[in-house]
Amino acid sequence: MRSIYALTFIIVSCTTLWLAPGRSEAAESLRPMVRLVYQRDVSECPSEQELRAQVSSRLGRDPFDNTAPQDLNVHVFRRETKFRARVALTNAAREPSGERTLDSSGADCAELGVAIAVAISIALEVVAADTATHKPLAPLEHQALEPKPTHEPNATVISPMPSAGSHAQLYVGGGLHGAAGGAPSLSVGGTLLTRLRLPSWSIGIEGRADLPAGTGDRGSGNASASLLGGSLLPCAHTKFFVPCAHGFVGALSGVGEGISAPQRATTVFAAVGGRAAFEWTVGRDWILRAWVDVLGTVTPTTLYVNNVPVWSTPSLSGTLGFGFVARIL
Repeated sequence: MRSIYALTFIIVSCTTLWLAPGRSEAAESLRPMVRLVYQRDVSECPSEQELRAQVSSRLGRDPFDNTAPQDLNVHVFRRETKFRARVALTNAAREPSGERTLDSSGADCAELGVAIAVAISIALEVVAADTATHKPLAPLEHQALEPKPTHEPNATVISPMPSAGSHAQLYVGGGLHGAAGGAPSLSVGGTLLTRLRLPSWSIGIEGRADLPAGTGDRGSGNASASLLGGSLLPCAHTKFFVPCAHGFVGALSGVGEGISAPQRATTVFAAVGGRAAFEWTVGRDWILRAWVDVLGTVTPTTLYVNNVPVWSTPSLSGTLGFGFVARIL
């Protein structure tokens, strides 16, 4: 009998040891991972590394993975005399699940960092619980993101806001640029921009005016041209880099000069291409911008002086510019 008991104990022990890693791996697979997208507009608030460390400390693990199917977007900025953070979670299809807004109670942003970490930790615990019970992920707007009572002072959360997709921001601004390909020689001009911005993309309408630039005196006369038009700019937004598709339509005005009967003519100038822009947040609502445009000409045009061609639009044109935008809504 003793040998039977001993054999049974050995079998049970080995089976337990063999199954233990499987249980650990299964438990690990139920822990949700998210891709953290952190935007900090004010240096007084916690950095991305500090926020990651706070959340990891609370959960006892690092929940952030740049290859995870869900995004956790955190945007921290100044609002009047206080600091504000927007925390938005997407589902596995990268569709917005909802958003929470957190405010500091004073001029210290450290307390806001604590509240963000608490809110993220609780949200991930809720997701883990739903995953463990095979429940579909409920929209974030229906989950309690307010932190559990803690001893951290002044960690406050204001009332929830609707889905993240509805929080559009309106920006206006302007800039200066140098241009090539829109006139017989290098020209300078200005732009005015209106942009409707969502967390990861925007749509902008930009007006452009280039000063006249000419061919220079060729003995028998010369020609100059100026450009006036508008662009449609759908853009994607990362932390600094903003790539855009670019469609431009405008009026190209040419003037023959240095001849007995100067003439002026205007034709349509259209071009399509792309923009590579870089943006830096300055202060609460201001953004500095620098960009490069490369456009392919859709409507070739030739300027004539005394029936002699003096300039034709090239197949490619471009601009190099800098400017700003400011949030007004």
